[in-house]
Amino acid sequence: MKSPLSDAPWRRRLGGREVKRENPVRVLLVDDDPLMRRTGSRVIRRRLAVEVVVADGAFDAVARLRCGERYDLIVADLEMPGMDGFELIERVAEIAPDLPIGVWSGSDRVSLAEQRKLAFVVRKTRPIGELIDAMAYLLAERGARMETLRRSGFRSRARIDTPSHEGNGNGNGA
Repeated sequence: MKSPLSDAPWRRRLGGREVKRENPVRVLLVDDDPLMRRTGSRVIRRRLAVEVVVADGAFDAVARLRCGERYDLIVADLEMPGMDGFELIERVAEIAPDLPIGVWSGSDRVSLAEQRKLAFVVRKTRPIGELIDAMAYLLAERGARMETLRRSGFRSRARIDTPSHEGNGNGNGA
């Protein structure tokens, strides 16, 4: 099956083979259920051709962010022991306010106010293709938006780590 992101701005074809940028799109999948981590990461990798890092809970995810690991998207469950997904959303907003967070959860506790903070909400009872579609749309939109900013000459003091094959080869387009 062709990846919905195969024609995204950070990919190109050379001699019939796909060439990826030096810093591939990275997704942090946060779930306390080993089966959901294993299945979700496998399907996301296969369908979107992105790097998936798994965290076994919110504490693990926060530790990874505090250590400086870079991600383009976080996909998190809401119902986890210790620190739940709601607190994770608040912590991520403090550490990396521009990092989009999507929810993939069996919980129906997401209020309208909380949904406004999120890139997407997909229930685990829905087909996993809906998660893939939401992720593909978000990553393509984010990549196109950053590409437009780069072309307009926008420069930020913050490193821009979004999908692009243009620039100086270090992944930040500067």
